[in-house]
Amino acid sequence: MSRFVSEEAREDLNELLHLAQIRAFATADRGDKLALVTLLLLGAEVWMRNSSYPEMVEATNRELLDEDPNVRAALNAELGFDATDAITVLQACHGLQEDGMNNRMDAMRSAVLSAMAATQAGQPNGELIDLAGSSLMSMFEPGADEVTVTVEDIAAHTGISGERVEAVVGRFRLDLGSATPAEVVDAFMTGRNPMRTRPLVQAESGRLMLPHSALNVFAVRENLEDHLKTEPLRV
Repeated sequence: MSRFVSEEAREDLNELLHLAQIRAFATADRGDKLALVTLLLLGAEVWMRNSSYPEMVEATNRELLDEDPNVRAALNAELGFDATDAITVLQACHGLQEDGMNNRMDAMRSAVLSAMAATQAGQPNGELIDLAGSSLMSMFEPGADEVTVTVEDIAAHTGISGERVEAVVGRFRLDLGSATPAEVVDAFMTGRNPMRTRPLVQAESGRLMLPHSALNVFAVRENLEDHLKTEPLRV
């Protein structure tokens, strides 16, 4: 539910949650073993898991990679974009995909309801029935262009220049090199997920797809940190 809460209220709610957890620890009956186990489980949820949610990781990424002017300048100079650009582009790709899915769902619902209404009224309409069928197929088996976006789409959606969007795509585009399918699967099964730092899939046409938004924020930090590690130290 966090995306429905304003940034200001979110910080206050997080602080209240932590204070409530501290109070629960302070007032717990030390003789009640089950209560202590419960507190440990709740504590792990509040203090550890909550800090791993994407919005929390995103805040950490910005603090590490964007608030230091030297780091931001280095990324802009060497890669042609900064951490905020990367986060924004990846989020936009996901958001545009969601918009496309919602539009297909709305079209399917409208077409099916129209066909059903005509049939129930004793006036079945072949064109409406065909439209309902095609919209149903489009929803569950969409074409490649329906589930992908272009660099131009992202640039228009975000206001970031096409050149910077291209730079982000180039850095976060999945590149399997000469690896065979078997090698890719073996790497994935042993914890080396190639999409961990490069979550964007780009077709030969140049169209893009992000398989899951959970990949975004972790990829940004690890990918950009990998680059910064290879650069000479700046004072």
